[in-house]
Order: sequence, then structure tokens, then C-alpha cells
Amino acid sequence: MSNDDGTEIDLKNHRDLVKAYFTAKELQRLHEGEAEKYAKAARDIADRALAKVFGDATDGYLDGKLVLRRRQTAQFASARFAKDYPDLAKQFEEAELKYVINTGALERAEPDLYNKYLTTRWYDTPDG
Repeated sequence: MSNDDGTEIDLKNHRDLVKAYFTAKELQRLHEGEAEKYAKAARDIADRALAKVFGDATDGYLDGKLVLRRRQTAQFASARFAKDYPDLAKQFEEAELKYVINTGALERAEPDLYNKYLTTRWYDTPDG
């Protein structure tokens, strides 16, 4: 269940984590107000744990079925980048109403680093 480029992962040892993610997601969808905040917090915890488990993988399988897929979005995680690379972040800062990282300039100058800080999103799959 793995290919040569490492984009797939077998989640059999993380069955409870996958279940927690889907449970928190469903709870967040069903509830409002205070309960929704707790469900979102649980989902955020599961998201971070899944990201660690996935590493560079993009597709997660459970019992031979594709249950989760992670893809990059076009949204850059500026705050996380600035925390990890404060000197480089200052180099690409521009004044708007507040200081922001000029992600276009950063992408042109440091494309690999830029891609590392693109956010990701989980996609449910038909078998999930």
C-alpha cells in the first residue's frame, strides 16, 4: 500500500486516530455554540496528530481503503513561517495595514521553502 515516492501511508496502527478525526468532524457539523467549539478543538488535535503520522504522505489507507487524502492549499502559513524563520520573514515583510510576508517574492526567491509552508487540507474519500 505504499508507492516509491512515499505519498501513501497505511493507517492500520492509527485506527483510533482516524476514528477520532471523523467523530470530531461529525460532532462539529452537528452541534452549534459551545459544543461546536469543543468539537473543533478535538478536530484540531486530531488534525495535528494526523499530520505527524502522515509526514510527507498524501493518501491514507485503512484496511485497503483510501480514507483520507491531504492536499496543499494556496494559503501560506505566514505566522508559522515567521516563527520558524524570523530573519527570513523580516526580509520579506512589507507594510500594509500591518506587516505581512510578501509571499510572492518569497516564492520566487525560495520556492522550496515557500511550498513547505503552504497549508494542507484533509479530504474525505468515498471509502472513508
